[in-house]
Amino acid sequence: MTRDEIAHLDAVVDNLLADIGKAHFVNTQNRVREKISHILTTEKEAMDKAAAPTWLKLVRAIDHFHASSIWSIARGNGEGRSVDLYQVFAEFLREDAKERTTRPTLALRTLLEELLSHEDMRRSQMKQSKSFVLEIIAMIDRQHEAFLEKCGPLGLSSLKHAFQLDTAFWDQCAQLWGQGGGFRAEISKRVEAWFRRHPKITERLDDRLRDLWNEMFVDWLRSYLVDNIDGVARTS
Repeated sequence: MTRDEIAHLDAVVDNLLADIGKAHFVNTQNRVREKISHILTTEKEAMDKAAAPTWLKLVRAIDHFHASSIWSIARGNGEGRSVDLYQVFAEFLREDAKERTTRPTLALRTLLEELLSHEDMRRSQMKQSKSFVLEIIAMIDRQHEAFLEKCGPLGLSSLKHAFQLDTAFWDQCAQLWGQGGGFRAEISKRVEAWFRRHPKITERLDDRLRDLWNEMFVDWLRSYLVDNIDGVARTS
């Protein structure tokens, strides 16, 4: 066999392997679609229900603040010198949002990792397919984190807008300072009562949280179900 014939044969083999890799990649894309479709059709992408309202954590936290910090909070309509009640709420909301959305991300990750563990993925022709699945797995974490980064500001602005309008509430709280013991417990009780009187505020916040989750994560998932997947993991 001549040198030219060997080179031609090598080229034919390379093209054949490339074609096999492309065929496997198309098959991998379809299998990824099936995994994502399963998540969506079984509604496993939905946020979990909150175990308890976030404001309960805020109420309990007040019992651990120094009394002078609480007085400063009352005088500042929720914003104290050392403690910002709205920032504390925002941090709790982010924690709760993470707990409520970890299950959906783990469900998807598990399905994709099962795909990666298949023996076919060990073939050299599966390099593009493997990279594609790994990138989607990485994107799960990035999309989740992007969602969580917006949860805190959403909670802060929502509560601050509603709570700071109630100046009479804060004036009454501030007037309790210096009237004997139990100041901290009384403020905690009044904040709890305020939330119970205004359930629509937290209900609307929960609706906005779900909308944000759908926008940042669920819609991102749905983008993989459109035609002509190009092999590049999508970003929001």
